[in-house]
Amino acid sequence: MRTFEASGVAALQMIDRADVSEFYEIGKEVFVVNNSGEVVELYEKLLVDASWATSIRQAAQKRTFSEHTLVHRMKMLEKLWD
Repeated sequence: MRTFEASGVAALQMIDRADVSEFYEIGKEVFVVNNSGEVVELYEKLLVDASWATSIRQAAQKRTFSEHTLVHRMKMLEKLWD
């Protein structure tokens, strides 16, 4: 849930689980990091290029609103009961 909530409010996410690729495009909507060095490197890049960071946040928010809202989940559940 936190991944969807964070993207829904346009937070920039650095996640330590690659399975997020099931829901978001890594590197274009969220980031997957494996160690603290990757976090620092990415953070430094984001500080230098704020417009790039904004585009990542906006892409994740757009994906969340179009595919990952509670309404979408309820529609999926309805299909299970049909």
